[in-house]
Amino acid sequence: MRTILLALALAACTPPKVGDSAPIQDTAPSPVGGIIAATSGAAAIEAGRVVLDEGGTAMDAALTVAMSQIVLTVGSWNSYAGIMGMVVYDAETGELSSLHGNYGTFAGETDPMSIPESEPSGRTAMVGGFMAAAQAAHQAHGVLPWERLFEPAIGLAEDGFEVDVYLDYYIETRQDVLSRRDETWAVFTDADGQPWEQGDTITQPALAQTLRAVADQGAAYMYTGAWADHFVRAVSEEGGAVSAADLAGYSADWMQPLETQYAGYTVVTMGDRELGSVQIIEALNMAEAVGLAGMGPWWESGEALFWLVRITQINQLLTWVQDYLPEYQSYVTDALPGVVLEDSARVDPDQAGLLVSYVQDGTWDDLMDLFGYSRGSSAHSDAIAVMDARGDAVALTHSINTTMWGGTGIFVDGVSIPDSASFQQQLLAQITPGDPLPTPLNPCIAVDGGVPVLAGSTVGNVHYAQVQRLAAVLGLGLSPAEAVQTPMLSGWAFEEIVATGAFPAEVVEQANALGAGITVTSDPSQPAWVGVALDGDAYSGGAEPWLEPVGAGVVTTGM
Repeated sequence: MRTILLALALAACTPPKVGDSAPIQDTAPSPVGGIIAATSGAAAIEAGRVVLDEGGTAMDAALTVAMSQIVLTVGSWNSYAGIMGMVVYDAETGELSSLHGNYGTFAGETDPMSIPESEPSGRTAMVGGFMAAAQAAHQAHGVLPWERLFEPAIGLAEDGFEVDVYLDYYIETRQDVLSRRDETWAVFTDADGQPWEQGDTITQPALAQTLRAVADQGAAYMYTGAWADHFVRAVSEEGGAVSAADLAGYSADWMQPLETQYAGYTVVTMGDRELGSVQIIEALNMAEAVGLAGMGPWWESGEALFWLVRITQINQLLTWVQDYLPEYQSYVTDALPGVVLEDSARVDPDQAGLLVSYVQDGTWDDLMDLFGYSRGSSAHSDAIAVMDARGDAVALTHSINTTMWGGTGIFVDGVSIPDSASFQQQLLAQITPGDPLPTPLNPCIAVDGGVPVLAGSTVGNVHYAQVQRLAAVLGLGLSPAEAVQTPMLSGWAFEEIVATGAFPAEVVEQANALGAGITVTSDPSQPAWVGVALDGDAYSGGAEPWLEPVGAGVVTTGM
C-alpha cells in the first residue's frame, strides 16, 4: 500500500464573498481580558495579548496570532495560501459554529491520480483558504478594524526578526527546494545573495507589501486582485491547471458543527466535510461507550492504555479506507458486519458501541492481521485557542498540510505556495474538480450547560493529540496545564509508540499483554495540543512543553 503523508453545522450558511472588503466595526470595544494558547511564535502570542488588552474579541486575537505566526515561520509550516479551520462560540447569541477554509481544487485538474508525488510541479498546488476564512471570521466575530489585525505581522515582515537555530537549520536543509526559483531564493538571502543564518535579522519586504495590500483591499486581493494574477502565472509556469476562475470563485464556508457527549460535556468540532472532525467524534463516542474515563489515567492503567490504542487505531484505519484507500473498504465492512463507512454512521454512538464490541470479542484482532500498514508524516501546522472577557471562545488550526515549504519552492509576492496535492491524489480523485478538499483538522470546544469550558486545538497527528488531551481534561478532571504534562501515546495505527521512560514499564507491559502492540522508542513522533479552559471566573491554559523552543505558550491578560 502507498504511504500517505498528513501532518495538522446548521445548514451551510452563505459566506461573505472574497470580493467584499471587511468593514470597520462601529461597536466600540469594551470588555478587556482573556487567555491565549498557541503552538508557536512568542511574538505572535504577545501580539494577540495586546489585541485583547485593546478590547478585541477572541477572534480578533486568534487571527492576529495566526497572521504573525506565518511571518515568523517564513511560510514553512503554515502559509497565507494554506488552510484554516475553526470552531467558534459567540457568547452574545450562545451559538456554536464552524468555519472551513479548505484548499480549493482546480477545476481543470481532471486527472489527479497522475499528479507527481516526488518532483516539483504546479499541479501539486491548490487555492488556499486561509485569507478568505480570516476575513469571514473577522466579519462575523471581530470588533477591531481588519487592518489592525495585520499590524504586528507587517511589522515583523518589514523590521525583521532574528534567525534562530531552528530556522537556520530549516533553510540549510531545504536549500535545494528554496533555491529552485529566483523569487523564492530572494526571500531567504541577504543583499549579497547569501542565505540567512543564525543571528541574522531576516526581513520579508515582498511579504510586507502583500500584507499591506490585503489589509487595505481585503482578502479579494489574493483571490481577484494582483496577487491572484501572480499566483496563476507562477503555478501555470510549473504546469498547474489553474485558472483565474478557481480563485475568484473561492469562498470559506460556515457549517453546522458536529457534536457528541463525553464525560458529561458536549464536545463540538468542525462540520462533517472534514475527515478530522469525523475521527474525533467517532473516537470520543468509542471512549464513552467503553467507559474510558472510569478506567483512570492511561499512564497508570494498562487497561486504559490498551483501549486508547484501540480507539485511535480503529478510527485511523476507518478514515484511511474511507478517504484514501477505497479499494480496501470491502475488507473492513466484510470483517466488521454492520459497520458503515459513511460519515453519518461513523459519528453515530450506536456504531461506536458496535466497534467496541468487535474489540471485546476479538473480531478486530482478526482484521488487524490483514493490514501491515506503514505511514509517514511530516506535515506541519499551528494551533491556537482563545477565550475573551465577553465569553467568546475560538479553537483554530492553520496549516500547509505538507512538508516544510512543500517540494516545489514556489513563492508568490512573499507568500509560500504549498504542494499539498502531492500526496492526496486518492482523496482528490473522490471529489469533483473545483470542490473543496477535506482536511484532517479537528479543533474542539467543550461546553457545559451551554457555556464553553474548554477550547483545544492540535497539530501533528491531530486525532491522537485531541483524544488524549480532551480525555484528560474532561474525563479525568485535569487542567490544560496538567494535561500537557502527561505522557503521550503517538505513532500510527498498528505502530503505536511511547517515549522511553514516559510510561511505567509495567503499564506498557499490561497494555501489550492485552494486545496493544506498543513500541517504546527513544525517538517518538510527537503530536501536540494547546487548550484554554474556564472554571467559574478562572482561566487556565496549557501548551505542550516540547514546543517551547519555537515560542509556544500561554498568556492571560486583563484579569
